[in-house]
Order: sequence, then C-alpha cells, then structure tokens
Amino acid sequence: MAELVTDNVWLHNRVLAEMMDILRKRQYDTTPADLMTELCARAEKTLGVADPYAQRRSGISEEMQAAEEQFRAQIEAAPKSQQLALAVRLACTANVFDDDLLRDVEISGLFARAKEVPLQGDVWEDFRRDLKAAARILFVHCAAGEIVLDKLLMERLEEKKITAVVRARPILGWAVAEDAARAGIGAAADALIDPGANCIGLPLSQCSQDLRTAFDQADLVIAKGQAAYETLGAERKTIYVLMRVKCRVVAEALGYQVGDLVLERCGGDQA
Repeated sequence: MAELVTDNVWLHNRVLAEMMDILRKRQYDTTPADLMTELCARAEKTLGVADPYAQRRSGISEEMQAAEEQFRAQIEAAPKSQQLALAVRLACTANVFDDDLLRDVEISGLFARAKEVPLQGDVWEDFRRDLKAAARILFVHCAAGEIVLDKLLMERLEEKKITAVVRARPILGWAVAEDAARAGIGAAADALIDPGANCIGLPLSQCSQDLRTAFDQADLVIAKGQAAYETLGAERKTIYVLMRVKCRVVAEALGYQVGDLVLERCGGDQA
C-alpha cells in the first residue's frame, strides 16, 4: 500500500514499523480479516490517503464491465441445467482481485477455462436444496472486480428477494456503493445495504443493527471471499461461501490447495 502511494522510502519504513507494532500486540485469536481492517486503517492514516487502491480498483472494474456481455453469453450458451453451476464457478474465479490488487491480472486468460475448472467442496446438492427453499437471500460482495460476475450469478437466482451488501467506504479493493451502481447491481438486487462498519469480511458484532436485521431475516447467506469464511464461521445460519483459497493456513484447514475454487458451507447451522 505504501509503495502504491509514494516513493518516499522513509514513509515506507514508518508504515512497516507501525504495522509490526500492531502485530506484536495482537492475540492469536484475532481473525486475519479483523487484523487487516486495523492495519489498513492505520496505514491509510499514516499515508494520508483515504483510498490508496482507487485507480487500480476503477481500472479492474472497467475491464470487467466491458467483458460483461461476453461472460453472460458464456453462461447462456451452456445447457439450462448447467448455467447455475457455471455462474457459481465464474463468481469463484473472480475472487482473485482482492489478493492480486497490486499485480496485473489478465482477465481474458483468467476466465478462459472456467468451464473446466473444478469447484471444490461436497455441498453442491445442499446448496441447490437450500437455494430452492430460500425466499430471501443476503449476498455479501467482496472486491469491486468481482461484482459483475456476482451480478450474473444473482440473475440466476430467480424469484428470490436479494439484499446486496457492499461497503460504504473503500477498504483495500472491496466493492462500494459506487461500484455496485456502475455495475448495475440494482437490476439484480431488491435492496443495497452496507455493513455499517469499516470492515473486511462481515464481523456481525461490529455491524449496524440494519445489517444484523437483514442477516437475521435472510433464509440464506451467500458470501464472497476468504474473509467472509473467517468472520462468519461461528454464526448459526445457512451460509455458503464462494471463494478462491488464498493461503496455506486455510488450505490446510479445509483440505484444499492454494488457488482452488471452493463452495463451502460455514456457520454453526449445519443441520
């Protein structure tokens, strides 16, 4: 983040020293998502920049929006019975921009083999069953670059009342209301809400009462990204996380490989 904002080596070192001081004082039960929220807020304050990733996030969003019809055609070309599964795989494939925000991502190559890439996890039939039974869905978005593929998945959730969750203000490359509006999320969602907190993932204890009410009223939660898995794992709710595994710790915990596309059920309600 510091290198993206400035060439001042002294400032790079100051940010690094502050991050190490925060890390030194933290307990091991702090989730990576909560820790990153604190680190980002401190770094932004020190750097004097509220949105260090604005240009990169905007560029990725524009590229994805330009390719939207190509993605839609790819889904619609599949047999009807396979379109939901393909939309899920594409949405999982897109869960890379938060991790690769500082690196170049070749969008055309990233999605070229989406049909062949396996979706890990053994909960597909459970997901289809719970999706069929649900009337109200809370869809928690992750990075701005993913939101176009999220919308195409939401379009396959026919006759569902969908509330979309995006951030009120930028943090890393996470989608904000402006990104949602630009991508046309309003055409696929019935309502848009922010967590009421500057957070990565969705730590409910930090969120607003409006968000917690929407969470409680939802029959099903679909959440994007590893941070969602980290912050929602203890909630008693039917929650499915769509993510690309990004680190060795989570890979070993779930029995996958780094880079795998995963549909995982989490939360305390596993009945």
